[in-house]
Amino acid sequence: MKTMKRLETVLILGVVFQGIAFGGESVTQTGDVMVLAGKQLVMDNSKLVQDAAGTGGEAVESGGKAWYVVHVATPKIPAGRYRVTARIEVLKREAACHVGRLIVNSDTGDKVDDVTLPFGTENFEKAAVYKDFSVELVRPPSDKGKLSLLVRILHETPAVPVRVASIEIKALAIPPVLVHRVWPQKLLARCNADQPITVSVCNLTDQPQEALKLKLDLIYGLNEVCTVGTKDLSLKPYETVEAIFPWKTGEREYGYEARATVVDSKGGAISQHSDYFAVSRSHFKLRILGSPRRRVYFPDKNASVQAAAYLRETYGNYLEVYGWAPSAFVELYPRHRFWTSGQVSVWWYDRDAMKAWIDEMHRLGMWVTAYDISLFNGWPGQETMRKHPEWCAFNALGRPRGGVNTAYWQTQANAYNDTQKPDIMPFAGEMPNNGSIWPMDDSLIKKAAEEILLIHRNLGFDGVRWDGHPIVYVLKEKGGVIGTDFGKMIWNHEGK
Repeated sequence: MKTMKRLETVLILGVVFQGIAFGGESVTQTGDVMVLAGKQLVMDNSKLVQDAAGTGGEAVESGGKAWYVVHVATPKIPAGRYRVTARIEVLKREAACHVGRLIVNSDTGDKVDDVTLPFGTENFEKAAVYKDFSVELVRPPSDKGKLSLLVRILHETPAVPVRVASIEIKALAIPPVLVHRVWPQKLLARCNADQPITVSVCNLTDQPQEALKLKLDLIYGLNEVCTVGTKDLSLKPYETVEAIFPWKTGEREYGYEARATVVDSKGGAISQHSDYFAVSRSHFKLRILGSPRRRVYFPDKNASVQAAAYLRETYGNYLEVYGWAPSAFVELYPRHRFWTSGQVSVWWYDRDAMKAWIDEMHRLGMWVTAYDISLFNGWPGQETMRKHPEWCAFNALGRPRGGVNTAYWQTQANAYNDTQKPDIMPFAGEMPNNGSIWPMDDSLIKKAAEEILLIHRNLGFDGVRWDGHPIVYVLKEKGGVIGTDFGKMIWNHEGK
């Protein structure tokens, strides 16, 4: 006798919905849908409004502050794979701009695990027309096979009002045994290196699950498959286990999918989940820029380590640290524990925290590039110009090239401190005081090279990106000539 799939029937405003749960109703099996709308979504920074296009003739509208307009947790539902869809509209669409984010996690989750989808005015064809924004996620149970999903809509541009008609949560898969995490140790691994892969599996039921197999495959190239290993699997009621599959990368480069599958005694797939990584001899070949690029600002060790974990979730396998050094070119490596950026007046750093962050980035298989520019800036750059005028570039009037401005002259206390944050800079903004280098002096170039080696050896930076670098030209008459001209990137050496 066939068992009929249970259908919940709910009557709202004269419309019958089958397989959909509203309000206090919950999700219990694959295919079930929960809809949150109207009064269930309203909070301090939003208001309930009448809206013919909204769910049930209502919607919540932003309240004018840069904050959440929706912050709601579902009732307890089985752990599994879900699709969360927010129906959103913007009330103005006058220019392209970022508006906000849909953020979903379990109610016990950390921000490191947030699944985030940004949206802006360019995502809407016109104002006052709803559009669906969806994310998919798999989360483990928090209690006896169940969890609560936390759904937030962060409004970041109050000048563009938004409305939210509904939040829909659809169960894509609620298996008895769930593969909820596949975790390659490194996001970008080197060739011929150890790359263990951890798989997390949980029993969502109150019954033992036995005689199962956990299989890990790697998919690469044009659907080529390599089986890393298979393990026997038995789970107690509501038990969660982790299985580690050792693997060595070998010579093959580029991308891999790590796919874990739980199969029953007959070989049928019960649950499957994947993650992705890459292999390369050089990180420069396969780099994907993470976010944020411009401001890596972690003056605390614990926050630094957590920030690396967050970046791992974004799948950016390298990050450039912009405008961070005490002084570009001549003092990249900080001589004291705490320092202020020589480029941006309000950025300050802790050397121990930066080292902890880079170490964690490397542990997770991500790479870190230092920003550098061929200028003297910050207090160390200012002092270098005073002590080594032969290293400076001058114009035809004998004045330093660049943007030297003694009104913004700094002291050591503005740049460095051994025990706490340095004093406030005598200027605001980015680099109002700087000088251009004269790269024809070999001793200056040697000094700059030594600084690059210091930040590699002592902090762990993997490379440098130049923003205006010394260029070596080979001339028939002169041989190698080093030259630069900030802004043009070309030095006109004797008209050649």
